[in-house]
Amino acid sequence: MLLLLCQLPILQLIFDDFVMGMLDEEAR
Repeated sequence: MLLLLCQLPILQLIFDDFVMGMLDEEAR
């Protein structure tokens, strides 16, 4: 569980980057 919490910020960054990329694709 602790390992998951440590990785959470990294996963959030990757997820945000992924979402922003998708939004950019739709905006074009």
